[in-house]
Amino acid sequence: MNLKPFIVVLFVTTCLPTFSEAAKLYKWVDENGHTHYSDKIPPQEAKRARSELDASGVTVDRVDAAKTREQLLREAEEERLRKEQQRLAEKQRQADRVLLRTFRTEDDILMTRNGQIQ
Repeated sequence: MNLKPFIVVLFVTTCLPTFSEAAKLYKWVDENGHTHYSDKIPPQEAKRARSELDASGVTVDRVDAAKTREQLLREAEEERLRKEQQRLAEKQRQADRVLLRTFRTEDDILMTRNGQIQ
């Protein structure tokens, strides 16, 4: 039995993940506007937006910059306002349902109004 093909296949399958990990490349822009490429992100640049590139230089993943305190506060306020608008819209829908159940036509509304005026 010839073990040579088996050994080659075993070597390739064990080394393949190592090669693909080494192929990771990151791209980011520093505070001075300079673009950097590296296989590792420096700790001081970890909060910046960056792209992960494949071996041919094509972007395969994008990580946005970490949000500032002001951005987080603004997003929380926007979420609060959105929920308030939803609450008001639901309240209006409930009031509309009551009117639709109470009056079937315009004439019903007019008769009720005229009766209350007299």
